[in-house]
Amino acid sequence: MFLKNLKKISKSLLISSLFLIPISLTIPVNVLAEQTTGVIRGTVIDESGSPVSGASIQITHIPSGSKSSTTTGNTGSFYSRGLRLGGPFDVRATKDGESSLQQGVYTSLGGENTLSIRLGGADVEEIIVTGKAVDLESLGVGPGSTFDANDIATLPSIDRDIKDIAKLDPFVTVDNGGRLSFGGGMPRLIGFVIDGVSANDSYGLSSNSYPTNRMPISIDVIDQVSVKIANYSAELGEAHSGNIVLTTKAGTNELSGSFTYETSQESGDEPFGVKTDNADPDTKLFSIALNGPIIKDKLFFSLGFESYESSNPIQMQAFRSGLVTKGEADAIIQAAKDVINYDAGSYTKALEEEDEKTFLRFDANLTDSQTLTLEYIHVDGFTESAYWNRTWGLPLSSDWYTINKEYETLKFELNSDWTDNFSTKVMFSDTEVDNPNTPVGSMSIGEVGIRVPSGGTVFFGPDQYRHANKIETARKQYEIAAYYNVGNHALTLGYKKIENDMFNMFSRNSLGEYDYNSVEDFIAGNLKELDYRNADTNIPRDAGVNFNMDYTIIYLQDTWNITPDLTARIGLRYEEISQDTTPDKNTFWWRWTGDTFRPAPDNDVNLDGEDITMPRFSLDWQAQDNVLVTFGWGEFSGNLPPVWFGGPYIDNGMRLPSKKLRARSNNLPTPGTPESYPGDAALALVRHKLGDKGGYTNMMDKDFGIPSITKMSLGVVADLDLGSFGPFTLRANYIHMKEDDPVGAYIGGCDPKGNALADNRPLYGGCSYVGYLTTFKNIEPESDLFGISFEKSFDNGIDLYLGYAHQEREMAHMMTSSIIFSSAVRMPVFDHLTPVNSPSHYEIEHSFDYALTWKGNIFGDLETSIGLNGFRQSGNPFSYTFIGDLSGYRTDGENIDLLYVPTLDDPNVIYAAGFDLESFNQFLEDSGLSGYRGTAVPRNSFNSPWAGTFDVRVAQELPTGSVKGKAIFYVDIENVLNLINSDWGGFENYAGSTSNSRGVIEAEVDDQGRYVFKEFNVDGKPVQNIGKSVWQLKVGIKYQF
Repeated sequence: MFLKNLKKISKSLLISSLFLIPISLTIPVNVLAEQTTGVIRGTVIDESGSPVSGASIQITHIPSGSKSSTTTGNTGSFYSRGLRLGGPFDVRATKDGESSLQQGVYTSLGGENTLSIRLGGADVEEIIVTGKAVDLESLGVGPGSTFDANDIATLPSIDRDIKDIAKLDPFVTVDNGGRLSFGGGMPRLIGFVIDGVSANDSYGLSSNSYPTNRMPISIDVIDQVSVKIANYSAELGEAHSGNIVLTTKAGTNELSGSFTYETSQESGDEPFGVKTDNADPDTKLFSIALNGPIIKDKLFFSLGFESYESSNPIQMQAFRSGLVTKGEADAIIQAAKDVINYDAGSYTKALEEEDEKTFLRFDANLTDSQTLTLEYIHVDGFTESAYWNRTWGLPLSSDWYTINKEYETLKFELNSDWTDNFSTKVMFSDTEVDNPNTPVGSMSIGEVGIRVPSGGTVFFGPDQYRHANKIETARKQYEIAAYYNVGNHALTLGYKKIENDMFNMFSRNSLGEYDYNSVEDFIAGNLKELDYRNADTNIPRDAGVNFNMDYTIIYLQDTWNITPDLTARIGLRYEEISQDTTPDKNTFWWRWTGDTFRPAPDNDVNLDGEDITMPRFSLDWQAQDNVLVTFGWGEFSGNLPPVWFGGPYIDNGMRLPSKKLRARSNNLPTPGTPESYPGDAALALVRHKLGDKGGYTNMMDKDFGIPSITKMSLGVVADLDLGSFGPFTLRANYIHMKEDDPVGAYIGGCDPKGNALADNRPLYGGCSYVGYLTTFKNIEPESDLFGISFEKSFDNGIDLYLGYAHQEREMAHMMTSSIIFSSAVRMPVFDHLTPVNSPSHYEIEHSFDYALTWKGNIFGDLETSIGLNGFRQSGNPFSYTFIGDLSGYRTDGENIDLLYVPTLDDPNVIYAAGFDLESFNQFLEDSGLSGYRGTAVPRNSFNSPWAGTFDVRVAQELPTGSVKGKAIFYVDIENVLNLINSDWGGFENYAGSTSNSRGVIEAEVDDQGRYVFKEFNVDGKPVQNIGKSVWQLKVGIKYQF
């Protein structure tokens, strides 16, 4: 792909440059390119303090010799952008033979270094303190934080993932399931940017927001990281929840780099104090990072390579729950071998993972006024996963699958200064992702599920969702922007075009899915059910689809320095979606509606022409020398997962017709015949007898609106001094949010069948296998967040950070699944067709974060550093529900009907014979449910257990003799609490049989509308995240020069 991309980029460079030249001559505008570059602004005054207009400003980046120039306006202010990040810079002001110099100036991602230069005064060497273990002044700033390479190098990260650093921001949380969220928002709606290029999960399937299984670049090549829940710059978008923006290291005139080797082969084996027999992990990592000059002051390079291999033990949840025993699993392994000569695998195999990253960047100072950047990233890796690892399900290793991801991107960026006050940017990138999911076991059969006496199910053979599963995406991004300074205004105008082309093949069950009631039935060939789905041609790829989602974006912004102490940013961002394709029209919709309550619309609709305009405004006020007040208001949208909109293309009711063999259809094969066992003989019965079209389907509302969220924030930063305690910094931020057109899903074809007497709950019938993607027009979730942090640097080299955040986040729908239908049946609700707001599925109501670092010398001049970071937070919300399908809404076995809590003598509730009423009432008291007597329990009104731990890194510089550079040996320990006491450091949440629910009562509604409580049976204990709940140790050695 590399050579192909070079041809594309050369052509695009020529076209973009020709297009930009006439624009730059006619439109006097400017842009803050804060995704990739830095800004220095300031004011020049004379000896009397009066502003100096027309002063020449020369800015030089000392490590590379890069230069930029500008002039002051009539108020003496200047504004220079497009600068390298970091430093140091020399800034010289000159007019009428007088000159002043400031040295040691640094830039940061998303920030603006503000200077005051007195012309004719003495030169100033601005001392930037870099000796602290972590620059905690950058943590928790406003509604966002910025971290540099020093922060990353000092704080622990077992997985070498910036999430471990980002979660120090008060509004960023990582929940008990390992999902990152901004202020309780959806993880899928996070924007992820590398050097100005959108690098989100390309289809919306992963929980980490990355387009790759692990970080798409090595942390050794990262220069700075910006984490913002609300970035009010009009330039930055494509994010609903928040942004993570990375910039990479550029080469300089000095050759530098590092070599790193890490290994992790030790971990705990007693999660929650319970001994396991799993093996230790075995991980190995090698990383190299180099940067330096090719031609001094002219051409520079930066490269990185990282190779990672791991073998991680898997803890089978069904063994811990007791719903499958090892003896039952062994019997099925043997039966598969004896009956069909199939290797079902084992339950002791470790999960394998490999990952290889290549990074290459060239920076050229073409002239004193033009810089060019070329960048290439390639990632190739896979990770194994076991989908059916549940409390009730045990997947043998032949049922596992590999998530393969190859990611490749090529970027070009040209920054040009045409005059002292006018500059431009041209950027182009081309990104491709290849993402097939492939079974670990032999594909000679399909998936087999066998029930066992203990109550669970054992699976072997290829996972039914991975029989033919492949995604290919291609994203091209074009951007041109112009910058213009006039007086106190820095103007911005930019145009961006994003082209997303996607292919999705998801032919589940194309090898067949076989169910047996027992191992004895499997041996005898007594098949319970066979489910087969495929294209009419029986070729899975023929059921795949191609579609596109393109974006046209225009942004405009004015950064207005009203006074030296007051800066306003006024911006506007416009986005329009275009699509060239629509789902194939399905004319069968009358088959699943048949009523006028919720009539079926046409399914051949798309988002073509949908647009949104997002105004943004922010203020920075230096109220006193030691107090900064910030305010922001703006509308945000973007990063809509393509998987939501791809569903209607592939699941349109026609591409994947199905055929089932089952008892109620009276079409099961004779037990003991070849057709009754997994394989070609059974499939021959169904391959040419596919069922009617119009079955399992997904579709989109023709009135689907672009979801958006309005955010308003107020913040204050104060540097205080309490005498003997010394100086410290306090930061506080309040954020209010309101959503418009929140996304949601429900099932089509449901007919009203009356209401339950006790709580007036609607009852339904006739619901179909149709998932309906929509945006809710009549509800607007509102949320309030508050965060506060304390930062203190002590004279003994210790730096301390403490942070707290409180979330009250509302959400209309959880949208937890990649499949629309599944999302519709995986959210606890009272009335399935009438959405309401509730606490967010991802809300962390209370979170405490802390970081403690120290750097000093214990062994002579050799440096020692210790970094510790941790958190303590409340658990995710969950709901109490009925067990099974109470309301008649097709739940597919999910527990989503919110529980009704009866009064003590409730006339509308009948208890079946044998119902344990005494235990039920005691449970209501113990759990707090008794407070809801006479009503249905609201969604997400309870919380999973609190969780928390801390990680630590100890690093020691080693002697290197006469060899130039520094050698560092370090140890990372994750989840130290579990190391101290095996009962500590556990992560768990109530998942039940669906997303964050806990079933309590099996019930039905009688003909008179009364609830009949049949059995009290609490649905399980909290699901334990075993991998996060044990300590793990990693050792590494790094040589850097």
